[in-house]
Amino acid sequence: MQTDPKELWKRYIAGDKSVFGELYLYYHKELTFFCLGKTRSFALAEDAASNTLLKLLEEPNPKKISNFKSWLFTVARNACYSDFSKNKRHRDANESIKHSQIKEVNNKGEQALVEADIRKMMTEILTLKEKDVWELHEQGYNNQEISDRLGIMPKTVANIKNIVRNKFRGKTRGGSAIILFIYIYALCLFFID
Repeated sequence: MQTDPKELWKRYIAGDKSVFGELYLYYHKELTFFCLGKTRSFALAEDAASNTLLKLLEEPNPKKISNFKSWLFTVARNACYSDFSKNKRHRDANESIKHSQIKEVNNKGEQALVEADIRKMMTEILTLKEKDVWELHEQGYNNQEISDRLGIMPKTVANIKNIVRNKFRGKTRGGSAIILFIYIYALCLFFID
């Protein structure tokens, strides 16, 4: 095995590609430690060093490289910065995904709390008949269907729904912004479903 890097380089640019393995072995460790100083990660440093040496194989005209060692370390430095930028983008993207997942979980948690508040408010301010009518209304039944199910007149159903709405409004006029939000949210739930 020939260990003089200058001689190996001369043979390589003369067209002897068989010395690439020796060049690889000679420079890989040195490039890895150089890249380790840039990346602070041994795995990333090894990848950057390997990619640097593989770029030598991809170089269409290695004879144009006037200072091989300088070229090698410049390519290695650029590979480190490129890997660092790529990893930063991945970290940023992962952080964004994690943040949106946490936000989604928080939204679902808030939704469950609001729905619990609506149910609690309904039990506090509505009579049993009003609650039955409103729950059927929530499920999408029209006045005639509700009247058939509960055995009351359709006009009575319409009146009870108005009473419930007025009770919600009266509760919200008490000054509580959360109650207003719950009322609006409840109406949205009923019309969306």
